[in-house]
Amino acid sequence: MKLKWNWGTGIALFYVVFVLFMLGNLIFSSTIPINLVAEDYYVQELQYQDKIEMIKNTQKLQEQPILQYADNSFLIKLPSLFKSEDIKGDLHFYRPSDSKLDKIYTLKLTPANSQVFDISTLKPGTWRAKLMWEAGDKSYYQESVFVK
Repeated sequence: MKLKWNWGTGIALFYVVFVLFMLGNLIFSSTIPINLVAEDYYVQELQYQDKIEMIKNTQKLQEQPILQYADNSFLIKLPSLFKSEDIKGDLHFYRPSDSKLDKIYTLKLTPANSQVFDISTLKPGTWRAKLMWEAGDKSYYQESVFVK
């Protein structure tokens, strides 16, 4: 039996192919993992003004903190006007492409207000180091982007 092509057959074939394409696209899209920047992004957005104030406090310092990557280690050195025992804070290694790889370290500074972190376990790629610390009644924040 010979199939007769007419307008109705063409339109029906078009809709069948379109529906199959959309189903395939839906199945493919559902298999892609979704990595949020942060699970609590809404709360972080509400606290963004606090972060702006912390950045301003850091910019007002006469001696700026040093954040430096070299040979699988990451050095931080805070200004000498602070006493190491008065400083509390943490260093967050943030991976923009995969939040599951993030690492957070608590600051344990030497008397010279410095600390070296071994980051040999971090996967190669782009990282953002987020340093947040408190000294006295003020909070401070600084970021550095590096490629491992």
